[in-house]
Amino acid sequence: DRDVTGVQTCALPICTDADPASVAAVIQSTRRLYPGMGDTTAESVRIGVRPMPADRRPVLGRAVEVPNFYFAVSHSGATLCVYVGDLVAAEVLGVAQPVLELYRLERF
Repeated sequence: DRDVTGVQTCALPICTDADPASVAAVIQSTRRLYPGMGDTTAESVRIGVRPMPADRRPVLGRAVEVPNFYFAVSHSGATLCVYVGDLVAAEVLGVAQPVLELYRLERF
């Protein structure tokens, strides 16, 4: 077994008691960015633990032991999602992306 998380222990299960005022503020801010949301509301809110590999870098690539499983784990998913998404999509379709070599699970 390999410890790739490097995270501190936290209370589980995932928290579901988000502050209603905070949720409303996020929805209002989102409406300003995406007016097409209209009067969309939040059906439910869950607060979870963000993944953080021990070396603080993303884990991207196929699992050697399970070839049809692809890891795409990153603490900075929101800021890198478009770039990483393009690279991951290319690899899933069979086009190797050498720039991702530093981010493979095997580094652990």
